[in-house]
Amino acid sequence: MDKKQKKMIIAYSLLAVGLLYAIEQIMIPGYVIKSIIKIMVFLVVPGLLQNMFLKRKTKSFFANKGSVSLKRMVLLGAGAFASVVAAYVLLGSQIDFESIIGELEMSLDVNAGNFITVGIYIIVVNAAIEEFFFRGFLFLNLKNNSFGERVFAYAYSSLLFSVYHLSIFRTWFDLKLTAAAILGLLAAGIFFNRLDEKNGTIISSYIIHACGDSAIILIGLKMFGLA
Repeated sequence: MDKKQKKMIIAYSLLAVGLLYAIEQIMIPGYVIKSIIKIMVFLVVPGLLQNMFLKRKTKSFFANKGSVSLKRMVLLGAGAFASVVAAYVLLGSQIDFESIIGELEMSLDVNAGNFITVGIYIIVVNAAIEEFFFRGFLFLNLKNNSFGERVFAYAYSSLLFSVYHLSIFRTWFDLKLTAAAILGLLAAGIFFNRLDEKNGTIISSYIIHACGDSAIILIGLKMFGLA
């Protein structure tokens, strides 16, 4: 990858995350509108850039090249699920779930009536979109063979992954829990990058991401009184 291609990826990723951050915190559209915008910004446009300028097919990031052990990924996914549940058990008493429910209902039109549908979308589709953008379009494109470029790719994609999610939960937690969540997302981003670098595909990180989101949705079902 030449310098122009690298600059294009960095410039677009900053614009994309900044735009979605502003939409999340300022425009605050309903969940459907927000999701459509996210699909365009995190999947459609980078997919076009990928195919036109980077000469790599978007679908190649989702291909199992024989290097991914699905059994191992399921076990790691189960670990991610258990970790989220454990965090909920340990820290749940410090979270104001009523305020979160109020914000979801008022700002995003997410409620008990549509939460199951939203949850399925988050697990199946949203996790794939985020993995394509942060691990595929960013990390796998930016990391080259040199040590400096690999370090930058690891740090940049993981940091942007954390900053993007901060726009979602910024008002949900106190300062300590927010800091813990950011550190957790940074660690998860680095771990996901390592798996995908080794396998050359985002399948590994997608499976684990989806499992972690499944635990969050399970907690959400309990929060809305559906489980």
